Amino acid sequence: MNLKAIFFLSLSFFIITLNGHAKIIGKLLVNGSEKHVMQVSQATNLEVFMVDDTTGETLTEYRRMHMKYMHFVIMKNDLTVFKHIHPYLDAQSGKFMMPINLPNGDFDNQDAKKAITEPGEYHVYAEVDFKDIGMRKFHWILTAEGPGENVFRERQLDLNIGHNKIFKYFADDGISSTYGAKYEGVLTYHTIQGCGGNFLTFKLDIKEFDPQFGYKAIDSFTPWLMMGGHVILLNTAKAGEKRPSVFAHLHSKMPNLENPSFEFTHFDRNIMNKDKYSFWVQFGHRGKILSIPFVFAYTPPEAIELACN
Repeated sequence: MNLKAIFFLSLSFFIITLNGHAKIIGKLLVNGSEKHVMQVSQATNLEVFMVDDTTGETLTEYRRMHMKYMHFVIMKNDLTVFKHIHPYLDAQSGKFMMPINLPNGDFDNQDAKKAITEPGEYHVYAEVDFKDIGMRKFHWILTAEGPGENVFRERQLDLNIGHNKIFKYFADDGISSTYGAKYEGVLTYHTIQGCGGNFLTFKLDIKEFDPQFGYKAIDSFTPWLMMGGHVILLNTAKAGEKRPSVFAHLHSKMPNLENPSFEFTHFDRNIMNKDKYSFWVQFGHRGKILSIPFVFAYTPPEAIELACN
């Protein structure tokens, strides 16, 4: 099925046109307003719903993806703040609701408690799976105002130890650290050229620090939302762009004793240019969901002629 996306300069909606289907308008309301402005650290209600542009009716039929009707990602425009939450669907009205910056006892929505605590612009993505239509993605920009300086922090590349291996130590809050930190991570990626794009494979090895033996492989990861690991891969929006050119939601099976690595794959339809990319990975360990950013420089391979039918 061909997909033609029409992006409006107005940030109050995002329209998708599908062959054989009506236009779908995705709407985001922030405290009941389409202005998409909120105050940092203050309790805020986010409301999302999808409308058939022909009939004006709100769509109500969705299917679960990895246990949830919606996956909702909030990302500061410098990619240094990342939140992954799951708004609640009211099946009768078809509207999704998510209070943020409030205490939340939902394990799968632990990021909602302190979702937006810094001023600045945020990319907001919603992924849903419409019944009879399929999975679709929507994007808005949200502005957070309030005390503090709106600082665009330049991301620092993590250490590349050669052969596309990205190495870092980090604490359980995701902050990069030094030897002796709770975790050690090595992200290895490879690119395979194919017809219509490149196939990328990512292997992630996470070890836990033992004061007596150093870093040891982990056999106590826990699944989250039916998967071993979740990743959002993206780059920063360029000047004049409303959103990053790359946004990919990837998944890995659970590591095990025979294969202790998280493994993710992505097919790039020649969209990934030479750039700096953030690889935000989430996994469960010791009763927590960890969110860890890996930042790496990627250069696509030189184009080669392939016999493609």
